[in-house]
Amino acid sequence: MLSKEQLDAYRRMTPSERLSESLRLTREEMGRVMQGSPDEIDAFFERINREHEESSRALIEGFRRAERLGGLRKSSTDDSGRDD
Repeated sequence: MLSKEQLDAYRRMTPSERLSESLRLTREEMGRVMQGSPDEIDAFFERINREHEESSRALIEGFRRAERLGGLRKSSTDDSGRDD
């Protein structure tokens, strides 16, 4: 979990700074992961896939719940993004 100060610093970053930071952290993590045994590497990616699937399920359920409660309504814009 990030501290309030870390979150505030992240929010002050420009999009390009955020991307650079994300890429740096990804490279660091992948370097550590790929040094593991084949079983450790497989377990890492299985965990990532499981977390992704859980997150996707939660999002889909949230959309369904919002739709049932009337929270999702059809937009008044067409596919071009212009309001008519």
